[in-house]
Order: sequence, then C-alpha cells, then structure tokens
Amino acid sequence: MPADGGARIPDSEVAHLVEAGVLPDVEALDAERIVDWLLAEKGRCRRELLADAFVVGVVGGRYDYRSALGSYASFFALDESNREAIVSGGMAGLPGVGTIDLRHLVRLGHRRLWKPYVYHDRADYAAFDLSRFRLNAGAIPEPSESERANFRALLDAIRGLPGHARLTDLQKCATGWVKGDKYDRQHVLEILGYCDILGGRGHEPMRGRFVDQMNRPLPARGSAREWRFPACFWDGESGVNEEAVAFWFPGYEV
Repeated sequence: MPADGGARIPDSEVAHLVEAGVLPDVEALDAERIVDWLLAEKGRCRRELLADAFVVGVVGGRYDYRSALGSYASFFALDESNREAIVSGGMAGLPGVGTIDLRHLVRLGHRRLWKPYVYHDRADYAAFDLSRFRLNAGAIPEPSESERANFRALLDAIRGLPGHARLTDLQKCATGWVKGDKYDRQHVLEILGYCDILGGRGHEPMRGRFVDQMNRPLPARGSAREWRFPACFWDGESGVNEEAVAFWFPGYEV
C-alpha cells in the first residue's frame, strides 16, 4: 500500500507543483494532452544524466534517482510518428474518455518513493516522473568512482550467472549491489529490462518499437508473471545485452 493510502491531495500541494513547473497549468488532462506532455518531457531529458542518476540510485536506494530511467526507456520509441495512432487506440495511463485530475498524478508520483509502487509503462506516471526528474536534475550528483564500480559489479554478477539461471537467481545475484530488499532488486532489474539490457531471446528490442503495456506479452504461468516485460522473459542464456549496455551506459559494456 503506498504511503498516501489514497488520501486526498491538498490543493496547496497541487498548486505548488504547478507553480514549480512539475505539473501543467490545466484543470485536468485528456489523453492527447498527456501524450503531448510525455513527449515534451522526453525531449527535455538527457539520456546520459538519466543513466548517471540511475547508477547513483542503485547503490543509494534513491527511487527518485533511478525511476526516471525506467519511464524514459519504457517510452523511448514513442514519438510524433506514432502518437496519433497511440492516442486513438488507447494506452495504459490514458483516460479512455474524459480527463484525469491532477491529484491523480500526484498520487502516482508519491509511489516512486515507496518500494516498487511505480508504473513506468503508464503514460501519466512517466510524464510526471520525467517532469519531476528534470526539475530536480541539478541537485543529483555525478556517480562517484565507488558508485560506478558498484554498477559494474552488478553487471558482472549477472554476466557470471549460468545458462540455466532463472529470474530468482537473477534477483539474488543483485544482493549487495542494490540497496534494499528483493523488491528493490527486482525494480532495478526491471528497469534494465526496459533498457533491453535484460530480456528474453527472440523479443524485438523496446528501443526499436513502442509496445503499449496492454499488448506487452507475459509468460504463460509461474512467478515470472510478477515481473514486468521484457525482464519477465530473461533467463541465463539471455545473459546481458552488451549492445544495449553500450547505448545506455557507455563504458560499462564488455
């Protein structure tokens, strides 16, 4: 259960976020406005800064540092060429009809600070997430040498898993490199999945096409269904996609 517990968001908090530029200055958002907002925030974010913040957040346990990379990568292939079809066809995080209230976005935003209650594949959450990250980016430090070494060690631990390894092994191998419990580890690994670094064999990279949450495949059965696509299809034979590592985290590939 997220910390806000569904409580009413005060008008003053919404007004503050609008004034700060985190939320758009509108009464409510319809589907087209949400997608426009998401695309605008994507365009304002620097991929290198998102990756650096993620590296810091992995070892420091900062959800607000690492969350934005998941939102950015999840919607990386969404652009002006496919936005019209997406809006008309519907997408997770968009109202089918009508609008959503700004308080709804604030509730979603609170969730990045409390365990893995995050929705990187929802358009409304991703837009809010990237907006807040952009405005706070100046306060995020560059990764230290020890933080960079920690992230390399995490990737090396995954690379060292045997071919018969499964998601349980993947989650356990992150122990000691990701601050927190198994849900924290799963969250970090799922974000690496959105980045195509961890995923199943035979699945077209997320970076090359946009697949809405409602159409993202899941394993037929088992605990793997509790993981987000495409990390849910990872196994030891899939290993680490070094090309994707080079794209998102240049210098960390082998």
